[in-house]
Amino acid sequence: MRVYVTTYNRYNSGSLAGKWFDLADYADREDFFSACKEYLANENDPEIMFADIETSIPGNWLGESHVDDDCWEYLDLSEHEKEVVEAYYEAYGSRTDLIELVRNALESLSTTTEGRDHEDCIDEMLEVNGYCEDKMTDLKQLGIYMDYDASWNRYFKHNYHFARYNGRNWYFRAN
Repeated sequence: MRVYVTTYNRYNSGSLAGKWFDLADYADREDFFSACKEYLANENDPEIMFADIETSIPGNWLGESHVDDDCWEYLDLSEHEKEVVEAYYEAYGSRTDLIELVRNALESLSTTTEGRDHEDCIDEMLEVNGYCEDKMTDLKQLGIYMDYDASWNRYFKHNYHFARYNGRNWYFRAN
């Protein structure tokens, strides 16, 4: 996660002179802003501006002149956890702080599937709840087939939020 640091004075004067900073190089927000101020020490009362931001953090926790304290918590997540958070944000959006978003995402992830429809998810949910493949095969032999679309529409879509993200289906238990 990188930000391009300059000042509003430079920007208003037509200059984009600045420097890229990688947030992972700093222990916290205070450490990061100290490095920015040190870089801009030759300017009189600099107003720090982030002219460009490269990040995978969903939402508005980084802005033109703002870096949320919670960004460092996000940086500490594993790549898998970051992907879960990004998919959760895709499914829900967020009106909460970043740490609560992370906690909710990791706690509510139910499953991910590669399929284009909900069939794999429903099969997995049934298996987890004791309806193994043998029982489903027995039902099919009796001529009883599951209507996956109806099952999704009647039960699952009201209990799970769904997002298509990075080529997979992500399912989160509804809160």
